[in-house]
Amino acid sequence: MRELYSALVTPYNAGGEFDPTLLEGLLKFQKKQGLDGVYVGGSSGEAVLQSVAERQAVLKAVAEHNPGLKLIAHVGTVATRDAQSLAEVAERAGYSAISAISPFYYGFSEDELFAHYTAISEASALPLIVYSFPQKGLGLSRELCDRLLANPKISGVKYTSADLYMLDQLKRAYPNKIFFNGFDEILLAGLTMGADGGIGTTYNFMGDVFVTIRSEWEAGNQSKALRLQGIANDMIERVYPSIIDGTKYVLARMGYQTGRARAPFQPHDWTAVPGLDAAIDNLIAWRESRK
Repeated sequence: MRELYSALVTPYNAGGEFDPTLLEGLLKFQKKQGLDGVYVGGSSGEAVLQSVAERQAVLKAVAEHNPGLKLIAHVGTVATRDAQSLAEVAERAGYSAISAISPFYYGFSEDELFAHYTAISEASALPLIVYSFPQKGLGLSRELCDRLLANPKISGVKYTSADLYMLDQLKRAYPNKIFFNGFDEILLAGLTMGADGGIGTTYNFMGDVFVTIRSEWEAGNQSKALRLQGIANDMIERVYPSIIDGTKYVLARMGYQTGRARAPFQPHDWTAVPGLDAAIDNLIAWRESRK
């Protein structure tokens, strides 16, 4: 089974503080959509805008309110010691895996990145999924991937790139490792080129669309899968100006309050986006028609 995980948003109250009381409904909604799990504390969860203590609290609270989803904890930080601390929290909380984006800002060498990931992998007994995101300057070269994937504790890659040739080459070279497609808008293409599943922001509110894309693709119904990918992409285009805040707006329209994205993100007037509310209504109607 190719597994799909929502890159879970972090629910905030009106004051912009993490509110664990909002998690139960949000997590049950992820489960109801048919998703396999949630990826907690990543960029969609605004982890880089949170203190380490807040991130620990989020990891613990998600585990406490978990309705039976698989849990992957994103523990990536610039400081190796903080990532190790978060990995330890995730293990104690019962997560099934950890993941980490490359440390940013300083322009670390590949040897430094290798040492960083090795140290994280040794901080807990959980398998580590490294995270490659070239568009943000956080890509992992093929050479570094080869070094990292030789580590038996590194189970795979969250691959957020449109370079599907490299994805294909990695999967052919490492058939026993797991590769997650990271761009929602090319899930179907990613599956075709070897991805073992996907992790996505917009899965928060239309995970069932992506679950259906997976099902149709696995059944050989390429035209249906492509049509659904197009429907998903139309929605993605409408929330793309600020995808985290946009995702929170759509969730609110569906009855799940998660607040707004934290500063320096600026509040977006989503009611002014042409066609967005109509697209949300159509998505809700599609969901109701499947009951």
